[in-house]
Amino acid sequence: MMDFEREGQDITASDMIVSEEDSDIKHFFNNSTVFVTGVTGFLGKLALEKLLYICEDVKIFVLIRKKNGMSAESRLTDIFNELIFERLKRIRPNFKENVHVISGDVCYPNFKIQSEDLETLTADVDCIMNFAATKKIDEHIKLSTYTNVASVKYLIELAKRMKHLKAFLHISTVFSSLGKEKIIEEFCEAPISSEKLLSLVECLDNDQLRDITDIILKKYPNTYVFTKCVAEDYIKSHGQSLPIVLFRPSIAIATAKDPVSGWIDTIHGVTGALIWGSLGVLRSLHCQKKYKAELVPADYIIIISYYQWLFGSYVECCDEESTK
Repeated sequence: MMDFEREGQDITASDMIVSEEDSDIKHFFNNSTVFVTGVTGFLGKLALEKLLYICEDVKIFVLIRKKNGMSAESRLTDIFNELIFERLKRIRPNFKENVHVISGDVCYPNFKIQSEDLETLTADVDCIMNFAATKKIDEHIKLSTYTNVASVKYLIELAKRMKHLKAFLHISTVFSSLGKEKIIEEFCEAPISSEKLLSLVECLDNDQLRDITDIILKKYPNTYVFTKCVAEDYIKSHGQSLPIVLFRPSIAIATAKDPVSGWIDTIHGVTGALIWGSLGVLRSLHCQKKYKAELVPADYIIIISYYQWLFGSYVECCDEESTK
């Protein structure tokens, strides 16, 4: 269990150990109703598994969109068939009863959720976990903006209608603070306001946007870090009344231990380089020796994200001096 006398100090490997019998996370989420986005992604799956593993008395709504002819329910079934849910199947066979799927799409107002589901969310939800994002660094700027910026806008609008909201976790990225030698707990200055970017992608077609993408990005190397930074701008401007925790992890790699060692569901990025290198397919890689790869095991990201709430890190977004 986390030692709260050490609040403000570095989190070490020993802090990653969470008692199966009792934990601060379990107390926090006891009898809570949690709305989770992005559960089809790498970190979202791990967050869902961790919450179900620690907490028996939690009700979880997950937002999943239809894709490639598959319903939201079918996609959730596929998620539960993955390796990381095997321990839950052994120790708590009925864990699926705690999870309720809602069909919707983060790129649209109200996420295209049916009215009766919206009423349930606004009446019952007291915690939000936002893992929804496109992490493709070469994503078209329109899709990246809708997924990483507009989705935050729509989620904040929904959160303001929730009657019992006590915590809102948004996952950003440490690379949103581009060009800074030291990352401090404050909002970055966005290269463009969220309102202007959203208006821009709505007014121009894909080809026009592709032609001016480099001009829009300015110093930012790709659309991912650019749109994550702009999303923080929207939180700063419109999340004043909400208990938002902004968490900025670096590059997620395979799990160190929890729920299984070495689990990952993608071969992109660093993982792809390691796999192809180990197989002998990749023989060389052009890099700069002086640059460090900021890597962190995904299970560390998940447990630290939960403890962000437990540290009492609820920050009114109007308080720019100490924003997490």
